[in-house]
Amino acid sequence: FGPYAGTPVAEGERTGARLTGYRWNIADPIPFQKSIWAGIEHTGWTYEANGALRSGSEERPDYFSSTAFWYQKGVNEGLPELPYGEARLPMGNADQIAVEESLSEVTTERGKASVQREVDWGKDLLLFEAEGAGARINIPLDIRETGRYEVVARIAQAPNYGNYYALMDGKLMNLDLREAATSEVPAIGPEIFFNYLPEVFVAVDRPLGWLQLEKGRHFLSFVCTGKDDRALAFHFGLNDVVLAKIMPEAAPKPPNRKGAATTGIVYRGRTLAAYVGDWKEAAGPAEKAEALRAITAFGADAVPAMRELTAGLADSDSEVRRAAAWGIVQMGPAGAGAAPALAKSLSDADPRVRTAAAAALRAMGPKGVAAVPALVQALSDPDAFVRAPAANALGAMGAAAKPAVAALAARLGLAQEQVYVKRSAAIALGDIGPEAKAALPALQEALKQPRVSYSAQEAILRIEGKPVPHW
Repeated sequence: FGPYAGTPVAEGERTGARLTGYRWNIADPIPFQKSIWAGIEHTGWTYEANGALRSGSEERPDYFSSTAFWYQKGVNEGLPELPYGEARLPMGNADQIAVEESLSEVTTERGKASVQREVDWGKDLLLFEAEGAGARINIPLDIRETGRYEVVARIAQAPNYGNYYALMDGKLMNLDLREAATSEVPAIGPEIFFNYLPEVFVAVDRPLGWLQLEKGRHFLSFVCTGKDDRALAFHFGLNDVVLAKIMPEAAPKPPNRKGAATTGIVYRGRTLAAYVGDWKEAAGPAEKAEALRAITAFGADAVPAMRELTAGLADSDSEVRRAAAWGIVQMGPAGAGAAPALAKSLSDADPRVRTAAAAALRAMGPKGVAAVPALVQALSDPDAFVRAPAANALGAMGAAAKPAVAALAARLGLAQEQVYVKRSAAIALGDIGPEAKAALPALQEALKQPRVSYSAQEAILRIEGKPVPHW
């Protein structure tokens, strides 16, 4: 917190984590006469499905909202009426489920479920009168559409309430999903909700996790772990459950593939050749960058424009170089022709270009092997969000990245190295497989490091050719 700026809520940096901030332009006011426009940047940390950092600056799918205040003389006439009450809450993408309405389908173990009406300002609760630790309540949730959801439970507090953790379809939730990429706090497993309060309060928003849920019926469960010494019983009260749909990872809109030949494919109604023409005629960096983004929206079919893309990597403007590198990411292995130019980009003056170059090499997989020496150098980059994707790129090359084993193992032993870089290094060693046997001593030591140990353990199993369990 500060007098002019601060972040009252900061849950983490993963997709769906909640972050709030304020900024008062008192010392540096922004004058305007008739209108003012402000934008929100949608880029930041992004991750692979296995938790490895993909980028420190990439388009994200989070939901954003904002409120602005200004001072003026007089009263504005003709403005639309402000929304009232809950209409102002950012729940437009969410379903709010009144769980007490499904009482007949709720099941319990070592306890009894009922409905309490008109509790704390007229709110209804699904009440679980638990017998003690180990008691459990199972609540049906019907998912209308397959997708990824943030699950929030509005849990009441009271003098006779116990401590609980959550399960979805019998699986633990809150497993460090909101950990900040730069955090040094060790993972401590599922979150326990301590619901004792000297007076009744309905209710606290408890984020339970970000889950991929299939259409159909699921069961949300709460399990008692005990109670506060001051609590009179082990009970549990639930006001409702909020399911907020999280958008998928942002990606360029794919071209229309109705045409059989590359020249027949169109993106936003135009062909690849048309966008190449835009590149050649571009008057400035912004126009060049936009043309490159459109070119690489063709994905693997952008190979005929490889000359323009590699020229973009050498442009004098960093925005153009960044657009070229991020564009090649979309091409996957088909972008292998740019590997030598991307290897040079790993020493670009702009760290965002270096990050994008590493991500593009990762997308090539084994076809980017010519860049291994440059990626090894990038493991010592001054910016951690370059080191991590460099490790990811080496892992994507598999056994061909054997020359990088010593450098990857060395990252694990550096006391000041960021945790997410160490995890990326461990995952990369596992991806290299048996050819990374020389790194086993370093991985064994990494087992002692919180939040690196599970990646190191999986890497050891993969290097030794043993089955990897589903954690």
